[in-house]
Amino acid sequence: MTFTLVKENAAQICIDSHAADYKGLKHVAKILAGDILTVTGKEPEIVEQIQNVPQIVAATKGTSDILAKWEEEKKIDLSVLEGKREVFMVQLIEEDGAEKLVIVGTETIATLYGLYYISENIGVSPWVYWADVVPAPKKEIVFDKSICTVSKEPSVRYRGFFMNDEWPSLGNFVMHTFGDFNEFFYEKVFDLLLRLKGNYFWPAMWSASLPLDGSEDPLAILKLGTELGITIGQSHHEPLTRASEEWDKVKTDMNNIGYGKDWNYYTNKEGLYRYWEDGMKRDKDFKHMITIGMRGERDTMMLGENSTIQENVELLREIITDQNKIIKETGCENMPKMLALYKEVEGFYYGGNGVKGLRSWDGLDDTILLLSDDNFGNVRTLPTKDLKDRKPGWGLYYHFDYHGSPISYEWVNSTPLPKVWEQVTMAYEYGIRDLWIVNVGDIRPDELPLSYFMALAYDFESMGTGHANETDLFLASWVEQQFGAHIKDEETKKEIADVLREYTRIHGMRRPEAMNPKVYHRSHFNETKRMIERCTKLMQQTENLQIKIPEASKDAFYGLVYYPAVAGMNLQLMSLHAALANWYAEYELSVANTYDALVKEEIERDQKLTDYYNKEMTGGKWDGMMLSPHACFVTWNDEGWHYPETKTICINTMSRMMIHAENDEMFVSGGTICLPEFTEIGGETCEIELANAGAVAYDFKVQAEPGICVSQTEGTVSNDIVTLQVTIAKKEHKSFERTITITAGNQKVNVKVRFKAAVNVPEGTFIERDGMVSIEVAHYTEKAAFEGYDFKELEGYGKTLSSMKIYPCDRNFDEIGKAPCLTYRVYVEEAGVYMLKTITAPTNNLEDGRTMRYAAQIGNGEIKVGDTIPKENYNIGGGPWERKSWSMGVLNNSHYGITGHDLEAGYNEIHIYGVEAGLALQKLVLYRGGLEESYLGPQESPRA
Repeated sequence: MTFTLVKENAAQICIDSHAADYKGLKHVAKILAGDILTVTGKEPEIVEQIQNVPQIVAATKGTSDILAKWEEEKKIDLSVLEGKREVFMVQLIEEDGAEKLVIVGTETIATLYGLYYISENIGVSPWVYWADVVPAPKKEIVFDKSICTVSKEPSVRYRGFFMNDEWPSLGNFVMHTFGDFNEFFYEKVFDLLLRLKGNYFWPAMWSASLPLDGSEDPLAILKLGTELGITIGQSHHEPLTRASEEWDKVKTDMNNIGYGKDWNYYTNKEGLYRYWEDGMKRDKDFKHMITIGMRGERDTMMLGENSTIQENVELLREIITDQNKIIKETGCENMPKMLALYKEVEGFYYGGNGVKGLRSWDGLDDTILLLSDDNFGNVRTLPTKDLKDRKPGWGLYYHFDYHGSPISYEWVNSTPLPKVWEQVTMAYEYGIRDLWIVNVGDIRPDELPLSYFMALAYDFESMGTGHANETDLFLASWVEQQFGAHIKDEETKKEIADVLREYTRIHGMRRPEAMNPKVYHRSHFNETKRMIERCTKLMQQTENLQIKIPEASKDAFYGLVYYPAVAGMNLQLMSLHAALANWYAEYELSVANTYDALVKEEIERDQKLTDYYNKEMTGGKWDGMMLSPHACFVTWNDEGWHYPETKTICINTMSRMMIHAENDEMFVSGGTICLPEFTEIGGETCEIELANAGAVAYDFKVQAEPGICVSQTEGTVSNDIVTLQVTIAKKEHKSFERTITITAGNQKVNVKVRFKAAVNVPEGTFIERDGMVSIEVAHYTEKAAFEGYDFKELEGYGKTLSSMKIYPCDRNFDEIGKAPCLTYRVYVEEAGVYMLKTITAPTNNLEDGRTMRYAAQIGNGEIKVGDTIPKENYNIGGGPWERKSWSMGVLNNSHYGITGHDLEAGYNEIHIYGVEAGLALQKLVLYRGGLEESYLGPQESPRA
């Protein structure tokens, strides 16, 4: 059996006008009709009765007489929907010889998913409006029986996003396009939410009030959301369905008179009680999840920083008791409720300092408890085993956007998918399966992580814990969805995915707003130059890709790929080049002005790229959407933000040779300097840089002792830098220390070269170089499981290579040494005390009262316990909050612990044991003496 959607004409869409959910179904039927028109040029007629022509018939189970008739005639089988939640079925039947495509949902929103399923199957992306994804044109559309389906039950009960921090970008776009945050704007928001199979959302709230912002009827947005079966929530500090901004519009001059003056239940209890009561009376007929509890105005503590836990717990218990009374008295007791354990409220839940907290209070026995990440994508406490299965369930508040300390990030996507997978799957396994909400800022340009988050929430079974290292599969399918209609070349689509993955990973290493010239070290481990090379390569790759993009996909490509990648890398380069410009200026090198000019060009490019996004992309449709400041933040918000600062210097009229040896802090004009150590096993190439502290070019000569190979023996240095590549001849098999001599006129610099011959060690042994051994944790030599738990590599997760994490991830190993173990082989020159720096993801402790420990052992020596969250930085509620260690951890995207160990000269083994659940190891650095400062850490040591 087939169904002809479009041939000479388009099939009708039939919606029963007598159905209780007629308005919602007709609303989405119109959207589907528009999608079909976009694809085929033919628009279906929307009718209200069955006719003897091809029709899409959409109805919700239990609301349609025609469904009952067809079920009785055994044309459809609705038993597959019995007892299911948010499930739809699609079936092809004939009625009086006419083809019918029947969509039936278990509830309104499920039926709407079925209508959008048809849209998806004709090639319309969820991002057709929000990212200008143009579907492929088709002259006719005929479905065969493969269109028939029964959808799965969503994995997470409530799934959605929070538009937040909406000024200046989203707010300006909305004002230019819709005039206000009204129902016409939210029609587009709800359309995206439903296309992404969401059912829950929090509205924009900086300047908007959802219950007041309808253009003609103030309640128009609430009515539309309810008609579409969407559960409307409010953010963590907007209790009992009242928007934050409502308060300023209705508060009175005196407390407890009318609604009162203070947003404080301690001083204005009667006024706030009336305020909430009136809100519930107003909203009782709409589909809500009621936020309960209370925080201070503008995301603060209500009783202030000096209040005690006891005072806050008692007040919060009183507030919730009164709120529950209001909810019951207004007939809203069947609406779901949620308490957000966000920031200080988390501490009030757990209690502490002898205070019991709300954890065992039965007043929350019917309320979803919403846990939060730390605003930077790292979950905080998760449900313990005794609370995991509480009946009302648990929720997760996650962030792709944040306005707050230690730094706001609101510009382009900076959350890599592997991080989302690692953190959110862990939350699911700990029992957070009832509510997932993500702060997505302005929606744009977080299209990619939002799509992933919503897909994971809907179908965790095919993407979650059992599917490590599969985010690239989602990435490929997402690229196909947005670009496959007009790009058929598989290599081009792969390149798009590569760009998306790489720009996100670079942004994830250091959020763009937190980037500045001091982040990456200008010399150590060559990391500034390595980052310049990496960012430049990605920019060029994206520029080359843009040429291949067909006209129909150019706007989508610019918004989804080109702008975040090119503008993002341009911003990185701005700081990287500024770092070198300022360094070179310290030595009055003429090349400083070259880099100063590069920075100025990059500042101009940033402005041009952003202007194009706002004013020209898609004919100016997105005017105002890309206005968020994004460079060199100096405080938590954008106050005082600036582009990197450089200056043009005056150049000496003479010439002067200045030389820099790789990894050294300085340029010198004479004396002796030293290159990093060479090893026979590593086969390293090191660099010597020749610069000019003058305007007149100079000639140089290079003389190297035997066994040392230098890429140039003579040359000229003018206004640029000449880089010499130094290697060791392959015939050398004995350790030595020799010299390269570089002369220019009467100047001479000696460069010491140290070579370490190969040693006889087992395969896989890392060799000490310059007093340290650096190891990527995935490069272990042995891996031992323990009682069904084992380390697993998480590819592409972290600042350098990858991470190693214990799965299942739900157990602590308090008997030290009785745990999964990773073993590494190292060779060191001297016996003595070495420090072992263990670098991890910036994971918070998952259980109140614990920190983030691991254990390390050398050979059969003492097992030492390390901790990435020192106890002095612990505070109530699970992990450091606004402490320096936490702030530095999220800015640097890593935590670390240090343990001291005795090593023997020669071969040793390092054993790393798990202790705390959730810890993700990333790099080990073994060193004696000091460890040179760097952002990424030393590059991996040579390995036998």
